Amino acid sequence: MARRNRKRRDPAETTAKVKGVAGTALRTAVRLLLSAILVAGTFSAVVGVYIWATTSPRFAVTDVRISGNARAKLSELAALSGLRAGTNLFLVSEEAVARQIERHPWVKAAAVEKRLPHTVEIVVEEHVPEALAVLDGLYLVSTEGVPFKPLGPGEVYDLPVVTGITLGGRREGRRGSAGGAGPVEDSAEAGAPAAETALQTVQPKLRSALSFIRAWKKAGLDDKMTLSEVNVDDVAGLTATARPVEGGPPVVVHMGEGELSRRLARLVQLHEVLRKRSQRPLEIFLNNHTRPQWVVARVEP
Repeated sequence: MARRNRKRRDPAETTAKVKGVAGTALRTAVRLLLSAILVAGTFSAVVGVYIWATTSPRFAVTDVRISGNARAKLSELAALSGLRAGTNLFLVSEEAVARQIERHPWVKAAAVEKRLPHTVEIVVEEHVPEALAVLDGLYLVSTEGVPFKPLGPGEVYDLPVVTGITLGGRREGRRGSAGGAGPVEDSAEAGAPAAETALQTVQPKLRSALSFIRAWKKAGLDDKMTLSEVNVDDVAGLTATARPVEGGPPVVVHMGEGELSRRLARLVQLHEVLRKRSQRPLEIFLNNHTRPQWVVARVEP
């Protein structure tokens, strides 16, 4: 059997191919090495800039500007921020400072912004009190129905007081009709603040009471009788105590539940009828569920 002749490779050609592959590999290695050197140099430069920026006196905080506060004291907010003169601006966490500021009972929200080279601006939004609530003490209630702050010594707010709300397994009773004779002052001891979760459970009822307070004002009744108390009861519904603008004993108004706008409209009509008769109401019943159009009033003898 005849043998096939194998083609012999040219040694020069083989050498050239090897050199070509080696050259390509060398160039690739050089490029990778240069890239590594460049990355290392860039990283070193970045680290150097970071170290310089976070240690340079040029970026030390020297100016903290706080705005938007009317109730919260500047000194209290500044202390809560944790910012100190000389603190490096780049090491200040805007989110952390905002969280600290929002610990103040009057602060609803805080926005923090850093401004080069050495300024921190803090803008706060405060709670707007719309009522007081008897819980485990006397609390200020915001327009959102949040009991955000226990009333402190010496604090006086002429706001309606919401009573009858259960907190912590007990029921907070009414203050009594005589309690609405004037501006509400702080209790002798407001007591320790309740747990946040317990306060959150009362918000739906507080919002219901606030809705009634707004409806009362919208009906124009605030010009005739100023609300001093709103009692919330699971069975009886809402009962309001109001002070006649022209003076005289407080008026207790049994509102019941539902159709508040219609009931308030009837109350406006009744007030006008009694005014023309020169009669002063002591107690008004608008809570007849069988005949909701009926209104009963007990007047001064």
